[in-house]
Amino acid sequence: MMRYDAPMRTTVDIDPDLHAEALTEAARERISMSVLVNEALRRILRPVPPVERDPDTGLGVISIGRPVSADEVADVIDD
Repeated sequence: MMRYDAPMRTTVDIDPDLHAEALTEAARERISMSVLVNEALRRILRPVPPVERDPDTGLGVISIGRPVSADEVADVIDD
């Protein structure tokens, strides 16, 4: 039976300057090159949409499909 969730090995050619930067960044973050490359690919292939901003406050707005009351927010903060 073939597994499709197993890590895939591949070979890529990386320019020497990018390879050096990637090694430095991986060491700084204390992660492997594989983790660094996976994170970079995810950022490019699955970009996070821009945050909607409230025009009056400039704060980020998250839509959950219904209005949230100040009491509900206070309850969450208190927990």
